[in-house]
Amino acid sequence: MADAGALGGRLEFDLERGEVRDGEVRYLLIRPDALMGIFRGLAEPARGEALAAFARSVRERGARSARRYQALGADDAGKLLATIEATAPQLGWGRWRFLEHGPSAVRLEVANSPFAAGFGESPGPVCAAVVGMLETVARLAFGGQWQVVEDHCSAQGRARCRFSARAIRTGEPAVSSSPEQPDMAGPEMNASHPVLPRPEQTFFADPALDRAFGVVMALATEVYVLRDRLAALEAQLAARGALDRAALAAEPPPEERAARAADRDAFVAHLMHNLLGEQQSKGAP
Repeated sequence: MADAGALGGRLEFDLERGEVRDGEVRYLLIRPDALMGIFRGLAEPARGEALAAFARSVRERGARSARRYQALGADDAGKLLATIEATAPQLGWGRWRFLEHGPSAVRLEVANSPFAAGFGESPGPVCAAVVGMLETVARLAFGGQWQVVEDHCSAQGRARCRFSARAIRTGEPAVSSSPEQPDMAGPEMNASHPVLPRPEQTFFADPALDRAFGVVMALATEVYVLRDRLAALEAQLAARGALDRAALAAEPPPEERAARAADRDAFVAHLMHNLLGEQQSKGAP
């Protein structure tokens, strides 16, 4: 019987047909930056939806490879996971190491993930393909439905990528990262959709609100810094006799008050004008 983990010895390179195969399963060699550049070039929410679709596709199609490993001798959970660990680096999927595995939980660590390397720096996890494959492997090894998340990713600056899978208890609803899309696995692979953390942390339904709030907080920070520095400047000037704080805080004369009020009203009107919702473009009507 062929060694389930010896993928390199089983691959057939058919130059006449331009194919690389492991039996009935065909493989493709592609640069990871070319693949992950697809997702990097998308803005949210399209990027998150595309990564979730990538995970689902790998979950569904990766089952064929995992079943082949089982047929070649990886016929129990321990052997299957060992075969996956041995096969991943041969496929260029990085170094896989299962930190924990059992019928209720599986934890995986991946060093040198090609998906993170191909994507580059990211505020959130990007190894959707590993999420999909881990869900398939957990289901075939232990049965039932599983929910998988990437806890953190080397694209976020971490040394390695970490993944957690947990078995979904009977009667517990499966969580989907894209509930608007139906499960395409069919009766053979009716597993839950993988749960992918958003590529950026969000607190509102519309990520634009998070970004706007971030801008407001950044401006508030700068305003406080200016306030603090101005107070320090006033204190030094007053200590040197170059500033009369009482005069600075005194009520200005009527003419100056009127000028300040007009300036304030113009500033507020300009600041609040965008809230009116009127088109501000100066282009053609």
